[in-house]
Amino acid sequence: MSIRTEGREVPVGPPLRRLLLALLVSKLGQVAPTEVLIEELWPGEPPKKPVATLQSHISHLRGVLDPLAGRDTPSVLRHQAPGYVLLLPPSKVDVHYFEQLVDAGHLALRRGDAVAACATLTDALALWQGPPYLGFDTSPSLADESARMEQLRLTALEYRAEARLYVGDAEQVVTELDGEVRRHPMRERLVGHLMTALFALGRQAEALAVYDRTRAHLVEELGVETSSELQQIHVAILRQELKVGTAEPQRGDESPAALATVVRTAPPEQGAGHSPLREGSESDRPTHLSSFVGRACELGRLVSEAADVRTGHEHVSCVVGPLGIGKTHLLTEFAARMTADHQDVEVVQVHALPDQGVPPHWLWTQVLRRLSTTRPTAFREAVTPPFEALIAPLLTCAGQQSGPDRARTRFLRNDAVCEVLRTLAAQRPLVLCVDDLHFADDASLELLEMLARRRYGWRISLVVAAWDWKVTVDDRLCRTIAEILRGPRAGVLRLTELPRHSIAALVRARLGPAAEAEHIESVYRQSQGNPYLAHRSLMSCAFLRTSGDRLKGTYCLQDRTRLLESLRLLFARIPERGRRVVHLCALLGSQVDLPLLRRAATGEPVDAVLDQLLREGLLREDQHSLGRVHFVCEPVREALIETLTPEERQRIRERIAAALPAAEQGRARVAEVPPEHLHQPQKSG
Repeated sequence: MSIRTEGREVPVGPPLRRLLLALLVSKLGQVAPTEVLIEELWPGEPPKKPVATLQSHISHLRGVLDPLAGRDTPSVLRHQAPGYVLLLPPSKVDVHYFEQLVDAGHLALRRGDAVAACATLTDALALWQGPPYLGFDTSPSLADESARMEQLRLTALEYRAEARLYVGDAEQVVTELDGEVRRHPMRERLVGHLMTALFALGRQAEALAVYDRTRAHLVEELGVETSSELQQIHVAILRQELKVGTAEPQRGDESPAALATVVRTAPPEQGAGHSPLREGSESDRPTHLSSFVGRACELGRLVSEAADVRTGHEHVSCVVGPLGIGKTHLLTEFAARMTADHQDVEVVQVHALPDQGVPPHWLWTQVLRRLSTTRPTAFREAVTPPFEALIAPLLTCAGQQSGPDRARTRFLRNDAVCEVLRTLAAQRPLVLCVDDLHFADDASLELLEMLARRRYGWRISLVVAAWDWKVTVDDRLCRTIAEILRGPRAGVLRLTELPRHSIAALVRARLGPAAEAEHIESVYRQSQGNPYLAHRSLMSCAFLRTSGDRLKGTYCLQDRTRLLESLRLLFARIPERGRRVVHLCALLGSQVDLPLLRRAATGEPVDAVLDQLLREGLLREDQHSLGRVHFVCEPVREALIETLTPEERQRIRERIAAALPAAEQGRARVAEVPPEHLHQPQKSG
């Protein structure tokens, strides 16, 4: 953080004063509340007279800044209740000028002027001298702002790569993006641009390797497949049909999910690399290669209900289902469809996180930050002085107040957020889309309940997704969902396993339209219609293309050695008490009766272990019998039983028998599968 004038650097003062300047710069043109500044400058340990000390530092900063603004001009650093505001033109502050240039470059690109866009974005990136606010690691708000600016830098690189592809400068795109894609493998637009540039330079094998690396990372880290846009680029490269730089930029496309690269896939021509197709064969039918399959009705219902918000008919939709069933993918497609089809409605998509370090109100911190970015002027006008001091801690993740007034402060803060959202929705309807609600903190759930009760007539609709297993075991979450579903125009959308033909479409989206029936059957048998398990199965699928351009290969099931090794690694992460729960599950049989398990495992961490087994894909929830789970396949259960000695098995069987109702104890028997069946996966449930 430095001040320069006429090529020379002006001293700012000690580190604390530089931090104060950085905080004011990050809020350029906005009031930084005194309470927030004090908390940021002296977290947890303010001086004896914090307000007076802050005023002293403000006075010193004025002495540095005001002479630069010129004589007879008002101070650029002013007091404005409830804090201070720095009033400088954005062009005089590098981080804000950078944002202006990125916006201008994007507008030029949308107008179809790729040359001007490239020049403007190059000027913007020339301002980047490294992460902004470096050295202020103790400030949560500056850390967040630095992370936001880094994402904006990547967006600028994406826009400039798109512009350079239009003007034919693919080599420069490869030079710039190769390292960035390795550092940021989840930026699929960057990946798409790099693949397109590599293909344009005749480096098809490298382009395909980039895709495979990206897909593997997404599946392993997040359990999701690449976007349909990136898959289309991949398939076009495989078919030698990718056309680069032959069209003007698509104007008016502001969808964040859209890849900026213009890709055209030409119809296959007869000749080298293409064999004639039999009339009526499956391969010559038009296909939309997307990993989003089998949920068209559910997507249509969500979009139809949410679109009613434009006419003042607000809806609450709660999407529930087991792990891996596709809740997140459905919400992502829903947000993209709403953004594309109903541009007069603003969709804000946020995610709850399971990390115990997440601050209170984290869901609403995300919502407010998003709205302050997409509608900065309207947001500033909505956050009027009575609300500003209450909402500022949410934007900065500052510590929450403790003491006797804590409950009152939380209520007023919740009320302030509701009123700000009401004001913004009056100008443009809002759809709030919350994923993984089962991970939300209590403060976020409390605010959600308040908003759900008060939203009628506010043009605010809610779409939430939750793991139904958590709904059954978490009383707090269950109460929240019951509360937000109270009243008219509210409903539950329960996702179940995909049918066989949808899994077939999913396999073809990954392997291409020529995927063999044996591959489809293997994936369906292993996943039983669960999309996440289907993706995991496809990770083990090996295939090759024959001279006739047909896919040929075999599905490689996890052998017994790998299964036992996986279970060993899993057990290493589970405490001893948790392992006893796992063994109880195995000896209860393929179908695990949860009430019986809890009686047999009194005092053990049953819910925590079940959560982990469900996440690992070893257990699955029974959609036809609430309160039951079952093993994903018999070899898993059998392998767990094999880790026990005969004496341990007998003790666990006695423990289960003691937990049975008295009428059943005399005929209790826990069966073990004969060893000859150990290598034969069977359908569970």
